[in-house]
Amino acid sequence: MFVWLHIILGFSALMLGLIVLLKEKGTRPHRLVGLLYVISIVIINMTALTITNKTDSYGVFHILAMVNLVTTVLGIVAIKMGSIQTHYHLMHWSYAGLLSATVNQ
Repeated sequence: MFVWLHIILGFSALMLGLIVLLKEKGTRPHRLVGLLYVISIVIINMTALTITNKTDSYGVFHILAMVNLVTTVLGIVAIKMGSIQTHYHLMHWSYAGLLSATVNQ
């Protein structure tokens, strides 16, 4: 069950993240789509931690899911603290992690 949620939200986050990257920053739509992206990423990373390989063991993708989760949360903390540049960099890394995981899977 978590696998399907992970996949569906993964594709949603890919589209939402792309929209956020391409649209004007700081606007109400940016914040709304960005919030949907963050919610998707948090759920994706949480579900990733429940998915194991055929040997029921954890691997590098579980570590990267935790790194991506921390990166995304710190990106939100950064913007709440007024650090636009830090937010910008962390959210780009969050999306890059999503793209990397997608390509590798």
